[in-house]
Amino acid sequence: MAELYSFHVAVKEMEDKIWRDIDISAKSTLAQLAYTIMVVFNTGRDHMFCLYYKGKRYELRFDPDGPKASRPNRVHLEKMKLAPGDELTMIYDYGCNWEFQITFKGTRPMEPGKGNHYPHVTAGAGRGIIKDMFPGELLERIEKEDQTGEPQLPSMFNKEHLLSYKYFDLKDINYGLTVDVRWLKDEYEHATNRRR
Repeated sequence: MAELYSFHVAVKEMEDKIWRDIDISAKSTLAQLAYTIMVVFNTGRDHMFCLYYKGKRYELRFDPDGPKASRPNRVHLEKMKLAPGDELTMIYDYGCNWEFQITFKGTRPMEPGKGNHYPHVTAGAGRGIIKDMFPGELLERIEKEDQTGEPQLPSMFNKEHLLSYKYFDLKDINYGLTVDVRWLKDEYEHATNRRR
């Protein structure tokens, strides 16, 4: 029987404000976990990323002369020998340097016939990150909203319209998630194959 891997993922320094609990097939790759994180935290999905686990770097390399890294699209989660409590780190957007703390919570059996249902977010808090905003600026806006009660985040469609960082809709997050993850996989992995 196939297994599900459960992860708790949080934005560094905002762990209690912006986080997600994610279930994903054990047969998924480390890259697919990263794509899932990119989708469910509203990253904008157009920057480089890398992951670290036990001192090892995983990255889809666009630059053959860059730092040594294993390819996350060739590493399946079930082969990583993760134990509950193990932590990984994901860095997204090397300019803004968003850091996600990923904690492996454990495994459980996947219901037969439910494979297409995953990845799936089971719980969470916070809107996500803001594209091209530095983490420190988002943290300042969160603190200001907590103090004043007034939304502080600019809408991507109208910068004058401010949104609350607290907004989280589980149904909305999961709507189309599997399709978005497949789309990102195609985009990122096709791009890295073109540059090799």
